[in-house]
Amino acid sequence: MPVYPPKTILLVEDEAILAILEKQQLESEGYRIIQASTGEKALEIIINKSEPIDLILMDIDLGEGIDGTWAAKEIQKIKNIPVLFLSSHTEKDIVQRTEEITHYGYVVKNSSFTVLDASIKMAFKLYEAHTRIAEQVQDLQQINEELVISNEELRISNEEFVALNEELKESEIKFSTCFQHAPVLISITDLANGIYIDVNEEALRLSGYKRTEVIGHTAAELGWITQETRDLLVASLKTSGRITDLEMNFTTKDGKAITGIVKGEKISISGRDCLLTVTIDITARKIVEEKLRNEHWRLSTILESTHVGTWEWNIQTGETVYNDIWAEIIGYTLEELSPLNINTWMNVVHPDDLKISEALLARHFSGELPFYECECRMKHKDGYWVVVHDRGKVTKWSEDGKPLLMFGTHTDLSGLKQEGSSLDMGGARLVGAHALLRIYNNDRKKN
Repeated sequence: MPVYPPKTILLVEDEAILAILEKQQLESEGYRIIQASTGEKALEIIINKSEPIDLILMDIDLGEGIDGTWAAKEIQKIKNIPVLFLSSHTEKDIVQRTEEITHYGYVVKNSSFTVLDASIKMAFKLYEAHTRIAEQVQDLQQINEELVISNEELRISNEEFVALNEELKESEIKFSTCFQHAPVLISITDLANGIYIDVNEEALRLSGYKRTEVIGHTAAELGWITQETRDLLVASLKTSGRITDLEMNFTTKDGKAITGIVKGEKISISGRDCLLTVTIDITARKIVEEKLRNEHWRLSTILESTHVGTWEWNIQTGETVYNDIWAEIIGYTLEELSPLNINTWMNVVHPDDLKISEALLARHFSGELPFYECECRMKHKDGYWVVVHDRGKVTKWSEDGKPLLMFGTHTDLSGLKQEGSSLDMGGARLVGAHALLRIYNNDRKKN
């Protein structure tokens, strides 16, 4: 899935063909790539580049000149940028050279692009986590001790990875740290029959199954997805060569329904065709979206029922947003009043009432009045004056106490002013307008 906003990666690679291939693959995932073929060139870019670089993908063996570990060390003296080492070497002494430098992973060059992309994303997550910790922790000595412990743990993990790599070269995706600890659901299944070969910890945690209950079985047997859904995944893979951002529903072991975005690719493990899928849990987002839809329906219903116009005003820029009813009260459509800004209101309000309105706004801005409230006349498209009850409140202030954003309502009082029989309707609209404003303000406080 492309990264938004795009991250900038400094790719330090002396092999031209490999550098071009890696650049194309990374750009296809939405990254912005800056290239350097030597350690010296990488240092020059870091020193002279005005725009920020989010991550350095560093080859260790860079031919003549300084190597990747030395370049990374010098760069980190200048700027705190996460480094992800990329090398064709798996020798213990080369791996250990990287331990002297703060880095966020070690990827072997013959790894698939899926591993490289996942390692980059994990590096970003680790870097962001370290940054947040650094901002929160005040005891610098404790931070240094924690970093020493973390580096030692990484050294041990890398040594274990190197030992396993010789025995399980073709299975390195399955046993990579990224696979097991990624904050998304990752699974590997046999492409032909759908039997699970492996799943990561997040998949087990979210589904509620134990590893022994999953391995050797299909998702349909577990009830995680239906066989029809599995067939759709395989069909999509055959049609486009990959599964891209497919929204799917799942059922956990305890019957809970969750929703995820699925991405998948065909991979080969020991000559066996497999399906690698990565699923992002969006259940919470779907719940929020549903709540927002319900809230929008509720507010829309109140507006339609009370025939109340609404307005939003960016006080510093003069930009405004009105609903259709606001324009209908004075006989216009929003298109007829465009372009919309604070002058739209000022051009139709009675000059005498505008002065009163400005005085009341000033008292509200100063804090003297909790609400702005004014009865004013607005000129109808047909030339007569419409009496409206204008009410609003500042909902956002600057740090130095200046009003920034204000929301309010317009209630048509013309019928109330012209006929005593319209009292009930006018009163109902006024009460509805006040209720709407209270609801909106309360919702903004919650959010």
